[in-house]
Amino acid sequence: MDIVSQEMITTPNKSILLQEFKINNSVIYGTQGRFSIKSIEFKKVGSDSIQFFRLEPEKHIIAKKKQRQSSILLPVETAQKRGLRHLMIETQADQALEMLSNQEYYFSVEEPWRKIKPQLEQVILSEGALGLTKALSYTHVLKQKFVLSPDELVQYHENLYFVLIREFAEVKKITIRTAEELFTAALKNKLLSDH
Repeated sequence: MDIVSQEMITTPNKSILLQEFKINNSVIYGTQGRFSIKSIEFKKVGSDSIQFFRLEPEKHIIAKKKQRQSSILLPVETAQKRGLRHLMIETQADQALEMLSNQEYYFSVEEPWRKIKPQLEQVILSEGALGLTKALSYTHVLKQKFVLSPDELVQYHENLYFVLIREFAEVKKITIRTAEELFTAALKNKLLSDH
């Protein structure tokens, strides 16, 4: 279903989203990574007919072979609130690298992980790629400051890193290895001043 007729769209918000996100677009979905919009579908939920984007994960050479993501149905009306966004643009990639290299932590390292994680999720949803950069910066600092980091923190940090590095490399048209070198050099500055 490549074209959706206007009479199928019930609210102005849906119309705007359907103009902004089209079938076969590459998108980022929160901290889940890169997807392609494969279709726009209607599903019956109770007595309502709800419109969904069908997101298919895009494969990448550094993806773990054992992990296989399945497709995701994301309600059109709440897609952006749930973290659906376009890939960053080059100026955002430059800004992300600057953010990684500054000495700002963006969140308090004194707060417990269980209290901070929802704040990280919220900044990623509200600020997109730059929110993802803030969350990565913060989790990097936590991992470095605490010898015994909780497994959940380590996994969360690795996921953020994977999503951001892949997106950054593509936007800058560089290899993953080059992007990793840039990130490593930038993140060395994070702990130079003690907050």
